[in-house]
Amino acid sequence: MAFMILMFLPSFPFSSTFLTPRERAIAQARLNSDQKPQSHGGMSGMAGFKAVVSDPNAWMFMLIYASCEFTAKIPWFTELTER
Repeated sequence: MAFMILMFLPSFPFSSTFLTPRERAIAQARLNSDQKPQSHGGMSGMAGFKAVVSDPNAWMFMLIYASCEFTAKIPWFTELTER
């Protein structure tokens, strides 16, 4: 299914064959307006990275996630080392 979608889905609105010229213009305008994320305060990539690195909630999430992943792997690891 994914290969069929890759073959028939256009890369950009202006290269699509199933849209009318008006729909292509609307889709392209939406893509152009989406270039600057407004939900994140319009931060650039590096500013967003710095904001995440300095956020204690992000570190807490990472610690909890890593702990859950690590404890899920312990039984599998001990089974390999006992053989």
